Amino acid sequence: MLCTNESPECRDIDITACGLTEWKKKCKRRCGECECKDSYVFCGNRTNECKKSLFSSYCGQTCQHCEKHCYDFFGFDVCFKMKKLNYHPCLPGNNGCRFYCGEC
Repeated sequence: MLCTNESPECRDIDITACGLTEWKKKCKRRCGECECKDSYVFCGNRTNECKKSLFSSYCGQTCQHCEKHCYDFFGFDVCFKMKKLNYHPCLPGNNGCRFYCGEC
C-alpha cells in the first residue's frame, strides 16, 4: 500500500499539527508516519525501473526514495512569506523550508 497524504490540506499544516491523531491519519507522509519499505517482492532486482514514478512509489526502499521526517524548520507560513518577499527560501543549502520547496 502506498503511503501518501490523503488530503490536499496536508501541504499547508504546520508540523506541530501531526501531534493530533486526526492529522496523523490524513497526512501520513507529511507527519513522518510512512515506513521505509518496498510494497512488492519484485522490487529488489529491478532497480533499473526506479525512474518510473509508479515503480519508485511502490519500491521506495529499493529506489532509495525513503525520506526522513520532512518538515519546514521555519514553518510553512514563514516559508510562504519569504517567497512572497523574494527571499528565495528554495535556494540550495537553505534547509529551513524543505517541505515547502518540494525537496522531500
